[in-house]
Amino acid sequence: MRLVGKVLVLSLLAVFALSLVAMAQTPNLTLTAAKVSSAPTLDGVVNDKAWVEASQRGAKVVVDLNNTGDKITSLPRVAYVAYDDEALYVAYINYTLNPDALTVGNVVHNNDEVELFIEPAGKTYVQIIVDNAGETMNGQLINYAVKKADIQWIVELALPWANLEVDPPKPGDQWKINLNGHQITDGNMWLCWNPTYGGFLNPDRFATLIFGE
Repeated sequence: MRLVGKVLVLSLLAVFALSLVAMAQTPNLTLTAAKVSSAPTLDGVVNDKAWVEASQRGAKVVVDLNNTGDKITSLPRVAYVAYDDEALYVAYINYTLNPDALTVGNVVHNNDEVELFIEPAGKTYVQIIVDNAGETMNGQLINYAVKKADIQWIVELALPWANLEVDPPKPGDQWKINLNGHQITDGNMWLCWNPTYGGFLNPDRFATLIFGE
């Protein structure tokens, strides 16, 4: 009986601990992508009409939390999300103390990089990585540009619907998304817009992406 009692107590403690972890997790976020009138030019300069329209409609987020959701980087990133009948467009502005000192030359996820997770309705998610030197993972799926400036490095990308083998989404459709990255040179942090409370490969912790008008 004593052994059974100890097992029961330990089981209850484990359930309680898991409950505390679940309670600590924030609700998944929601982002409405702006349907834009013209595609952005992918040149590493975030000044196109598409990005202005995305900003005007609130289709921008700040990526500043670590993956466990309990630390904020001193050098946040801003991402803009837009789409049209041809592709999904994402621009990342990544602030840094010295763009020329960013980490390169390693496996792509061990460099200063940005990541896009996108999960079409009813399909498996896709992970795309672009680092500050233009090296990629799943780069064959996208068109992109990388540019370094005084206090930032920028990634612009287009992900054609055809490369995902899906029909163009309609206004009101809902997918899943997360906007992530690895900051190394300015302090090692795995950054998430929607914290995953662990590794990035956790679709249960992706945000909801709504395709706007």
